[in-house]
Amino acid sequence: IFYNNGSGDLYHPVPAFVYDNLMRCNDKTAFVHKYLEYDLHFTRLSIQ
Repeated sequence: IFYNNGSGDLYHPVPAFVYDNLMRCNDKTAFVHKYLEYDLHFTRLSIQ
């Protein structure tokens, strides 16, 4: 989840290959949205 100020919340654990793909992806919001469509259990991780 990304906010207007450029920060965001990502939910963890995120496999390393998913995180690496996210960092290379131009449309991070769409990537995270698609990732969160799966029924997974996360704890919160904030990104600045």
